[in-house]
Amino acid sequence: MSARIWITAIGLMSGVVISAGARQTPPASGQDPQRPTFRAESDRVPVHVAVRSNRKLVQGLGAADFEVYDNGVRQPIASVTNEVLPVDVTMLVDISGSVVRSLDRFRSDVKRMAGMLDSDDRVRLITFESDVQQIFPMQAPTKHMPLEQIQTGNMTSLIDALVYALARAPRPDRRHLVFAFTDGYDNASTMGYAVLPALASRTDAVVNIVLVKVTGVPDSGAPAATEALAATAARTGGTLYPPDEAALSVVDAFKQTLDAFRHSYVIYYSPTNVPRPGWHEITVKVTKPGTYDVSSRQRYFGG
Repeated sequence: MSARIWITAIGLMSGVVISAGARQTPPASGQDPQRPTFRAESDRVPVHVAVRSNRKLVQGLGAADFEVYDNGVRQPIASVTNEVLPVDVTMLVDISGSVVRSLDRFRSDVKRMAGMLDSDDRVRLITFESDVQQIFPMQAPTKHMPLEQIQTGNMTSLIDALVYALARAPRPDRRHLVFAFTDGYDNASTMGYAVLPALASRTDAVVNIVLVKVTGVPDSGAPAATEALAATAARTGGTLYPPDEAALSVVDAFKQTLDAFRHSYVIYYSPTNVPRPGWHEITVKVTKPGTYDVSSRQRYFGG
């Protein structure tokens, strides 16, 4: 399925309302297209947390080993789990000419990445260059993947592609991992980088972005772009892997990201002694003796 993505962003400073979809059959007369908004609507807030010590993932932690603060107020933790839930994976891959040099190799890589998923996981593939295209929707990793539809392009719509990937209704029984593989440069999107961190605060997905080093690409504007992408990943509890750490194939980068995602914790708490509406800043600490690097969701919007 080849689709040109249409995207609308409203009120970026006071709050984000995102509508995203493919050019498919239009809604019936008098009906509005669904406009998903991202906010905490349950009494329990899930916080995805990855804990590392000396760059190694730390396992075996429980509720007594964490402290969670919501707008500066310590919260009672309802539960902590690192059980393996089914995963919905959105692969978001830059196929501009500067990143994908061999389509046959890339198509083979997508099959290998899908093969790393369990039978109850699901995967979809979104590619982007000048256009953003959903090559196949969320589906079982064993289903047919029409990879012959992938064609490389010259320009890059990274921001539009990330917005489309994140504009998805949450599923409480599944976890959503967005894996983006790109050189980080954008020269074709309809929006600017500032929209991404704001949107990331309203989605339940964990975003991991792997930057690849591309020779011959100018550095102009790169620091601002990298800062926005890093903030986008961090607000979801994910990671931005800079080029010097990501001299990996797309398959190796995906395996590393998937392993970390599967071994992360999910902390649940019910906001206590803080007003429910509006923005909430989240801080997670590990109380167990030692030196830890904690990556967790940073914000959510309460209704």
